[in-house]
Amino acid sequence: MAEPWIKQNVPVLIESFVAGQAQGRATLDVITGKYNPAGRLPISFPQSASRLPVYYSYHNGARGSLGYCDGTADPLWAFGHGLSFTTFKYSDLTIEPAVVSPTGTVTFSFQVTNNGSLAGDEVPQLYLRDVVSSTTTPNKLLKGFARIHLDVGASQTVTMKVQVPEELAVVGKDYVPRVEDGLFNVMVGAASDDI
Repeated sequence: MAEPWIKQNVPVLIESFVAGQAQGRATLDVITGKYNPAGRLPISFPQSASRLPVYYSYHNGARGSLGYCDGTADPLWAFGHGLSFTTFKYSDLTIEPAVVSPTGTVTFSFQVTNNGSLAGDEVPQLYLRDVVSSTTTPNKLLKGFARIHLDVGASQTVTMKVQVPEELAVVGKDYVPRVEDGLFNVMVGAASDDI
């Protein structure tokens, strides 16, 4: 799948990892439009084998600002990528509370609206980035996702909770996990490169 020509010249690609006995029927249902797909990639696909490893949660500075001398370091298809026969809009992100204690829980809520012409499923994803920490942290980390079904024009509030001590601790220079004061970027969207 590490072939940029495919992405540039083929509008749709159906990837079915271990699809099982119903693979043929399921693929036919997608091709004929009987089923509106909403699957998401559980991995990132590189531009080529020379671009390995490729993953969404790289550390800042690990990929370089310019990528490779002969091309980009961005994946061909990013973690969480997937297509549908309809489109969705994200809006109205709220975070409660705005300041969180080291033992607390933070709740993220946002609206997802089906603004396409067909009913369909969407897989909203929540990513966080620790902007200020004592050690290097990944560019973004998946902290939540959901699968929702929306009819044409319908909206739904999606709520995700993050437990601070379990999910926002960093491993210090002494290899001890701890929750530090800091600032986090919050990103919601349909894939790790669509937020």
